[in-house]
Amino acid sequence: MENRKVIYTFGLLFSIAFAIIYYGLFHIFSDNGGNTVTLYYNQVGLYKNTENAKKNIASLKELGIDAYVVSKDDLHHVICGISTNQEDTKENGALLDKNNMKYIEKQATAQAAEITQALQEKDTDKILEMINNESKGNEQTGATAGESSE
Repeated sequence: MENRKVIYTFGLLFSIAFAIIYYGLFHIFSDNGGNTVTLYYNQVGLYKNTENAKKNIASLKELGIDAYVVSKDDLHHVICGISTNQEDTKENGALLDKNNMKYIEKQATAQAAEITQALQEKDTDKILEMINNESKGNEQTGATAGESSE
C-alpha cells in the first residue's frame, strides 16, 4: 500500500512538471504570443485607373478626410479612417454616410510593435504596406459597397 502512494505521488509530480514545461515551451515558441493589433479602415473605392482613384482622394480631402491609395494586382484601393480603434473608423464611416459616399469597413492584423511604432511616427507608408500585405476581410457594416470604375 505504501508503494502505491509513492507511485501516485511521483506520477502526479511528473504530470505537473510536464505541464509546466509544455506550457513554457508553447508560450515561448508560439507565433505571435498574442502581440497582434487589428487595424480598421474604410475602403471607399476600387479603381483600375489611377486618375479616378486620385479624383476620389481629392473629393475626400475636400471633406477633410485623409485618404490613401493601396495598389494591388493592378487595382487601386482608396482607403480612409485608418485606426486601431474600431469606433474611430465607424465615426469616419458616419461622415462618409453623411456625404452619401459608399464604403466597406475592412480590417487587417499586424504585429503590435510594428504598428505602434508606425502610428507613433505617423509613417503612413508603413501602415499602408501592412494593410496591403495582411489584409484579411471585408466586413460590411450597413454601408453599401464602394463602386468600381475604370
